[in-house]
Amino acid sequence: MGINRTNVSLVTDAKPSFFVRILFRQNTSWQGEIQWMEGQKTRRFRSALELLSLIEEALELSESLEACYEFRHWVDDGEEEKPSCSEPVSS
Repeated sequence: MGINRTNVSLVTDAKPSFFVRILFRQNTSWQGEIQWMEGQKTRRFRSALELLSLIEEALELSESLEACYEFRHWVDDGEEEKPSCSEPVSS
């Protein structure tokens, strides 16, 4: 079963788009390749985590990142960030 590819015209102010092809499912994860349409790059990935990392990197490299995306964080606005293990805790 093949995948039909068609020519797509890219809109200049569009959000980044990706073509993801899952080739294998091994070790409870995905392996395959991702194509960043606007960046005209294709990379292979070895896990779902690596796939997400590649998408995040493409979004950071995208010029429209600031206007389109605001990533969520574990610390809410107004909430104090807890010290990390390497920082001394003050009493």
